[in-house]
Amino acid sequence: MIRFVIRRLLWAVPTLLIVTFLVYCAIRLGTDPVASYLRANSRASDAKIQAYKEANGLYDGFGGYVKGYFKWLGGFLSGDWPNSIKGNQEVWPLLKDAMANTIRLAGIASIISISVGAAL
Repeated sequence: MIRFVIRRLLWAVPTLLIVTFLVYCAIRLGTDPVASYLRANSRASDAKIQAYKEANGLYDGFGGYVKGYFKWLGGFLSGDWPNSIKGNQEVWPLLKDAMANTIRLAGIASIISISVGAAL
């Protein structure tokens, strides 16, 4: 049993890395942060655009996705979370509110499902 749990935990690490990389790529493909930046700052020079790309880990090509992902992962693990791509707001307060609502919803759903399941 312990061997099974250890094997599952060891497989959880590469699975988590692959899933987070795919989500990172999907978000980068689905939204163009440079276009959003240009809409907000229509007179931005090429130097400012390049500085924005480097500050947010937006590199060119597939290698850019890998570089950007590892930059994001390092910042995420160290607690240095960047601002949101949309809205340029801090991520933690938004995430904290979403987690509180999710936990509340999951708790209520669990209570209802256990009550109905026990009654049936």
